[in-house]
Amino acid sequence: MPITWEETRDSPKINGTSIERRYAGWGTSDKWAARTALLAEAPLLDGYLVRQDGDVQLEPLDGHTEIWSGTVTYSPPSDSDDASLLPPTFKFSTSGGKAKMTSSYQVTGAWGAAGETVAVDDYGGLIGAKDDGSVEGVEVEVPGFTWQETWYPPLENLTWAYALKVRNLSACRNKQKFRAFLPGEVLFLYCEGGKKDEETGELTFHFASNPNVRGLTVGAITGIDKRGWEYLEIKSRPHTIEGPPKRTVVRPYAAYTHRVFNEGFFSALGIG
Repeated sequence: MPITWEETRDSPKINGTSIERRYAGWGTSDKWAARTALLAEAPLLDGYLVRQDGDVQLEPLDGHTEIWSGTVTYSPPSDSDDASLLPPTFKFSTSGGKAKMTSSYQVTGAWGAAGETVAVDDYGGLIGAKDDGSVEGVEVEVPGFTWQETWYPPLENLTWAYALKVRNLSACRNKQKFRAFLPGEVLFLYCEGGKKDEETGELTFHFASNPNVRGLTVGAITGIDKRGWEYLEIKSRPHTIEGPPKRTVVRPYAAYTHRVFNEGFFSALGIG
């Protein structure tokens, strides 16, 4: 006789931030076989809540040896699980793109024509510095990290109120730790999706990550701290080197970090 589990009419039961799904099962007197069949029936995820396999409860129903009462608990992912827990569908890419650099990590050489004196620190690492103090820079390939998560929430969760929450968080960076990333390192790009079937929705969330950095050095400016999605602005101006020989170059004299994205709490997305 096959082992059968069905969710009861009084399920689910909300318990704080967790829910309990209740099942009735029959077809075996072996508790461990009944438990294995229950875990095969109960989904791993309920929205963004995660099945807690250690909290599965199984009891014989009214003294019957082959009829069981089962309870499966779903809770939010814990902080320790956040970095490793994957949604139902997860894809990532390390493809980057082009970015403009106005200063280099290191000037590796400097050569002058006959009679000209040049030094690697003349321009403080600026690339394409002009006599008026402006910096042309250069476009370079930079690495990137983007990923997409597809979730399948209950259809009743897809409301206008939820859609507006997602809209307001789009193009925001994370104010708190999110997945394996520190505050400021993740940019929520956008979400797309809708109804999958009569009971389930399908939502795909798109994210990008850029690491926070500390202690950057540009020319004589040291100790620059920049969060991942901040913009680093370098100010430069003409500077006279007394020599010998005396000459005028352009050097950085100030650095500014700008927050150019709003911040948000990604917990409002409902995906952990």
